[in-house]
Amino acid sequence: MARWRPDGRELFYIASDGKLMAAPIQVAGQSLEAGAPVALFLTRNMGEKRTQYAVTRDGQRFLINIPVEESTASPIIIVTNWTAGLKK
Repeated sequence: MARWRPDGRELFYIASDGKLMAAPIQVAGQSLEAGAPVALFLTRNMGEKRTQYAVTRDGQRFLINIPVEESTASPIIIVTNWTAGLKK
């Protein structure tokens, strides 16, 4: 689940322990040098799909797809003839 920061300065990925990591990238001439990865924050298990997170252009914010915990269903209330109540 690796993602490049849009400006190419960092590479983000999910480590095996679930942490979102960032590795700084330096380009010098025709060589590419990756710096030491830094853990940003812990994520939940996101499954095997590739498009489970997105990063902003500056690499400061993330949109992460996580499963919603199941909860008890709230009852649905249906209001009929509601327009009659508007005339009062």
